[in-house]
Amino acid sequence: MVALLALLLFTTAKTFVAVHNIDQWAEDIRTMLATELAASEKRLYPQEFYFTRIEAIQKQWSVMRYVSVASALLCVGAIVLVSRKK
Repeated sequence: MVALLALLLFTTAKTFVAVHNIDQWAEDIRTMLATELAASEKRLYPQEFYFTRIEAIQKQWSVMRYVSVASALLCVGAIVLVSRKK
C-alpha cells in the first residue's frame, strides 16, 4: 500500500508539473497562431477553432490534476482503514 501511495504521489506531482507546462505551452501557441494566422490568407478553420481546442486541452489536463489528488487521498484513506483493522 505504501508503494502505491508513493507512486500516486509521484503521479500527482507530475500532473501538477504537466498542467503548468501546458499552460505555458498554450500561451506560446496562442501567440504564434495569432501571428501566423493573421498573416496567412489560406486557413482551413477560423482562428477561434484553434483557440477553442487549446482551451479544451488545458481543461482536460486541469481535470487530471484533481483526479490524481483524489486517487492519492483514496489511497491514504485505504492505508488508514487497513492499519486500524490490525
